[in-house]
Amino acid sequence: MLWNPDDIAEVQASFFETGETYQYMELAANPIWTVNNSAVISDDVLKDGEIVGISSGRIYSFYSRSMISLCLVNIEYGEPDTELEVVWGEPGSRQKKIRVIVSRFPFLDLPRNKEIDVSCLPS
Repeated sequence: MLWNPDDIAEVQASFFETGETYQYMELAANPIWTVNNSAVISDDVLKDGEIVGISSGRIYSFYSRSMISLCLVNIEYGEPDTELEVVWGEPGSRQKKIRVIVSRFPFLDLPRNKEIDVSCLPS
């Protein structure tokens, strides 16, 4: 998923305003697992207010200048460029619906490891 930068900026801006803030969002990433790999952090993915999947592993990519995450969504919403929403924030706190766009995987236009010629590397 490719996260909407305007929605991320709104979350970040809330930290400098009076009133309730959105849940803190690290620019670099949030941990996928907590202490001792015991829990997975995930966010609901919505289409028209209905849960259609989960998002986890959010991270900022300096290479693409984007916030991206791994997601599992119902197959009918898995086409690239499909617009969905991720619910940012813990239940019971101020939550923000962040617009996201389904992206292809892998995200980068780099050769896959099996396509890299390593024959010239010293052994």
